[in-house]
Amino acid sequence: MSSRRTSPEGAQADSSSAAPAFPPAPSHFVQRLDPGFIYVMSVPYVAGISSIGDFQIAGFRYSGWIWATMLAAGGLLILARKERIRFPVVLWLPWLGFVMLSLAWVQGYSLRNFQDAFQIVTPLVVGVVASMRVRSKHELRRLRKAFTHCLIIASAGYLVTLSGVFGGLSLAQRAMAMMACFVGCVFAATFGMSPVWSLAGWAGCLSLAFFTGSRMATVALLAIWVVHPLHRGPLARLVAVGMVAVLGCLAFYTPVFQERFFGLEQGSLSQVSKGEFDSAGRFESWPLIWQEAREHPVLGAGVGQSGKFVASVWPGTDQPHNDYLRIVFDQGFVGLVLFLAVVAWQFHHLHERIRRCRGEIRTAFAAAHMGLVVLLIIAFTDNPITYGVWYMHPLFAVLGGAYGAAGAANEAGSGPEAFSGGEAQE
Repeated sequence: MSSRRTSPEGAQADSSSAAPAFPPAPSHFVQRLDPGFIYVMSVPYVAGISSIGDFQIAGFRYSGWIWATMLAAGGLLILARKERIRFPVVLWLPWLGFVMLSLAWVQGYSLRNFQDAFQIVTPLVVGVVASMRVRSKHELRRLRKAFTHCLIIASAGYLVTLSGVFGGLSLAQRAMAMMACFVGCVFAATFGMSPVWSLAGWAGCLSLAFFTGSRMATVALLAIWVVHPLHRGPLARLVAVGMVAVLGCLAFYTPVFQERFFGLEQGSLSQVSKGEFDSAGRFESWPLIWQEAREHPVLGAGVGQSGKFVASVWPGTDQPHNDYLRIVFDQGFVGLVLFLAVVAWQFHHLHERIRRCRGEIRTAFAAAHMGLVVLLIIAFTDNPITYGVWYMHPLFAVLGGAYGAAGAANEAGSGPEAFSGGEAQE
């Protein structure tokens, strides 16, 4: 009698059988005709293309039409689904549900309230569709390679704009830097498979963040090597810390960063530690936003209300440039606790998957892990939660794809890429 064992996800494998670790992958032709797979594969390309140019359609920025299309198309794909949803939707519901619920206590509704609510929810839709339509390591690899194309598109757009060949072409520099942050996580995750290619791609992302003048994005891209989940040895950590310190100091004293921090003057790191640098209006506006947020500290003023207030005290923007402050303003400290709890719970899930998976799936989970770390870093000075097209959609596409491929492998039988009961097989 053949022995049987049950994986932690509930799938059984017969040790005497030769069941493959994955179901047979659909042909490339079938994949090209699959709307769900096209939807998932479009995410990296959309992120790269939409960081170039800034124009409006019917009074709205074209990037706004993109996320709205992703929400509508993703919703239809979920309603028409035949595949299992492998994304841990329940994990994210407390936070996202509370965001939607906060619409109930908004005073003075406007389109902005609903826009912010649905922007924050759309990444979950992307992740769910990815978990349904990415069903093998081959499809996961194709998604990962699409982020290489994303970097190429964005880099080409940056160089063309810099050259002035097309005089009317502009860059969404903040969005481009944010996109580069997550693509850098994807490249860094592949270091164990292809060190040279991994470092080259990461360096390209770092260059985009640096030359667009994004200080926090540059710091985050350096920091991912310190928190890399696949290299946990003390020597690897020590090397990473040393590299970050050296590259960080070199970047700080370049003309690009000196101008971003101090304008036409020269400054030092000690001045930065004292807050004596150009914060682009943050230091002047954050106290005003915080003071208003304290008027409704428990449940907040409701989703989207922070943007309305920011526009009244910070000329030229309607974003708080601090997502923690945004959450406290819109959903109160209850919302902030829910957000941090959900992220902590997701980190726990990712640690388990990284520990028990191998190969392409493990790489995808590692990229998502670093992407979440970067999210927490750049949220101190930027708006990644509502920058869905450039950051949250790519993050959730990879996260959902990893869950989808891992779930399909597990259902087909415990192989080198599936969850295993004990030590993952090599």
